Amino acid sequence: MDPSSMALAAAAVQPPFNLLDHLDLFLTPLFYTVVIAVCAIALGFSLGLLAGLARVSRLRVVRVPATVYVDVVRGTPLLVQLFLWYFGAASLFGVLPDPLVAAILAVGFHSGAYQAEIVRGGINSIPKGQEEAARAVGMTHLQAMRYVIVPQALRLILPPLSN
Repeated sequence: MDPSSMALAAAAVQPPFNLLDHLDLFLTPLFYTVVIAVCAIALGFSLGLLAGLARVSRLRVVRVPATVYVDVVRGTPLLVQLFLWYFGAASLFGVLPDPLVAAILAVGFHSGAYQAEIVRGGINSIPKGQEEAARAVGMTHLQAMRYVIVPQALRLILPPLSN
């Protein structure tokens, strides 16, 4: 009997693949993917909102660290950041962190940098006359941002954030 006919005979004997027998091989990674995504989106939105507001701040001590964070994180591939969060934490603290926590932090910080640019762009897209009008009626800069600029910017920010 030649080798090709032996392979055909062996293939004919094997039972067909049943997805239900191996459902845990699909559901476990799906669960971890959803957990990482939901937690990273929450962390990224928080960081992105703070960094985006800091990027448009008039205070240099607030604006410069936010700019450095956004530029460094956006300029580094996500895979490198994953390695840095996992193995970098291990070299700093001498123990390997939980892979799930490292993944959430890496993806969250990565997402936050991109969301910060969305927030910054949305705020900068509001015409300067809006702040001038708010200042003319007696609002401070913070009040103008809170009551006039940011609510208008949210309409522009939400579609890209949902992408």
